[in-house]
Amino acid sequence: SVYAQGLDLGFLGACTEGLARLEDAHRITMAANPPPPQWVITDDTAIAGVALCLGDFAHAEAALDEAMSTSLRVNGPEHIDTYHVLLRQMRVYRETSRAAQARAIQARLRVLLQDATVRSSANLHSTMLGAVAQQAWDTGRLDEADAWSAASVQAQLRSNGSSLLLARALQLRARVLDALGRRSEAAQAIATAMSTMKRALGAQARVAGLAPM
Repeated sequence: SVYAQGLDLGFLGACTEGLARLEDAHRITMAANPPPPQWVITDDTAIAGVALCLGDFAHAEAALDEAMSTSLRVNGPEHIDTYHVLLRQMRVYRETSRAAQARAIQARLRVLLQDATVRSSANLHSTMLGAVAQQAWDTGRLDEADAWSAASVQAQLRSNGSSLLLARALQLRARVLDALGRRSEAAQAIATAMSTMKRALGAQARVAGLAPM
């Protein structure tokens, strides 16, 4: 599908092409009468993710605002789809130097990590752990980043989900270990991340943001 093509291109680092395909998919969704709300949410969160790959934070924020509005209207505040949008909103705030807003979402995520609904979704739980770990790393809280990044990798391994997400978790883990002076562990983590990525995308795949340390 056009949507799947856009996601694949984004994962491969071809973010401009990926965003164009996702926007095409979104136009198809919005042409339906009425547009299926869950498709709107899914399209918008995917668009935001690929827009973030390009550093287009305004585009990402606009898509997330639409996704959040739709999810709150259809699902309410305590729903997995709403939580997924919240995760991406935290990244937008973090990347655009809105520290207070990012911290507020991080505080909420820490509470939600104990929520039964979140824990019942291995994908969401592991993604939340990764987001909390990234926020701790970005704000220089190394001890917290150490604990959360380790938990994130373990959660990704248990979830049996996307190899790409596991590779990202391993990359952050490697950065934390390197900052702690644990160089051999860091090298092992990044090597595992790269082999995981190659298994998912092929030996010749070059993925934006993933490189040896």
